[in-house]
Amino acid sequence: MVARLAIFAPHPVQYTACIYELLAKENDIATTVYYSTLGATKRAFDKEFQQDVQWDIPLLDGYRYEVIGGHGYQDPKDIRHLFANMWRIFKSIRRDKPQFAMIGGWASTFEIAAIVVCLVLRVKILLRPESSDDGRENKSLRSTFRSTILRFLYKRVHAFLYIGQNAKDSFTALGGDARKLEFSPYAVNNDHFQRRISVCSDPRNIRQALGIPDSAMTLLFCGKFIHKKDPKILLSALIGSPALGDVHLIMVGDGELRPELQSIITGPDQKRVHFVGFKNQSELSPYYLASDVLVLPSIINETWGLVVNEAMLHGLTVIVSDRVGSRRDLVDPGVTGQIFRHGDVADLQESLHVLLRDPPKLALMKKAAQLKIQRFTPQVAAAGIVRGITKS
Repeated sequence: MVARLAIFAPHPVQYTACIYELLAKENDIATTVYYSTLGATKRAFDKEFQQDVQWDIPLLDGYRYEVIGGHGYQDPKDIRHLFANMWRIFKSIRRDKPQFAMIGGWASTFEIAAIVVCLVLRVKILLRPESSDDGRENKSLRSTFRSTILRFLYKRVHAFLYIGQNAKDSFTALGGDARKLEFSPYAVNNDHFQRRISVCSDPRNIRQALGIPDSAMTLLFCGKFIHKKDPKILLSALIGSPALGDVHLIMVGDGELRPELQSIITGPDQKRVHFVGFKNQSELSPYYLASDVLVLPSIINETWGLVVNEAMLHGLTVIVSDRVGSRRDLVDPGVTGQIFRHGDVADLQESLHVLLRDPPKLALMKKAAQLKIQRFTPQVAAAGIVRGITKS
């Protein structure tokens, strides 16, 4: 018997589309993805990147999907859309009669509507949220209410597909049945990046274009220049330590902090800090391959940080703050990377010094990181979803 799976998602995302494509190939599962909007499949202004963005990889190929969120853009947190979304989801479920529904969390009113409707219609829910309680110390009334709602929900889910250790702990801490757990890791499209790596020209070309010596240790920041990511601390650490005077930094991305960040770099430091702007998915690999270490210094809770996956896939070791959720799953200190206290410049500098002092160890850590990430693939994620469906 073929199981009918409905997936409810606010919009297409590059790191889930590849999983949906794999699920579509399962002979025993008929999968349909229901989107609220087509999002970044069309060019639109990204507030955090401060520019128009349209991802340059296919997000809708290889699987069945339907857009049911109405026409035009929806603010995912606008409560005014809740009841309209509930009605659209209700009609879709009554028409298509899925036995299972996978929902990626509760960050949008579309996902909340899907949870409510599935509970009412008794569709078996598979939860695969990126949310966790890592770093959550708030004991306010709102936090208590959130925990109460999640306890209620967790007792009624069919399977909890945890992306990593933080999500797993959150589920069990709020009364979830450990027998319902299935590992479905956060992953990037490894096949896409492997293809890009195979056709990349010599990474020294990027270094030469930016004026980076072949022998210089090169750091990489890749992401949005926003307060949450705290790119400023990386610049402060770099220019504040004489021992790091020969280290270069490539800044890939854009955002509201860019003018401030560029103003920090003066004099000779301008020759070793390289702002290259926003790069789309197909343009990233050369910059990863030209670097040695990715730094993700987030100061506010980063539920995962998929840029860490991308970097490790390209053979970089990583330095992340203790606010990056993936640290517990991907970063083994001294083996695949380093972890520093968020907002602590001296601690970040020490992590950099450790790698700079021992180039042979850095080379071994880069290999270990590339090996570690092989367990975090779309194939493993899809297999976890399949196991969740087949749970008795």
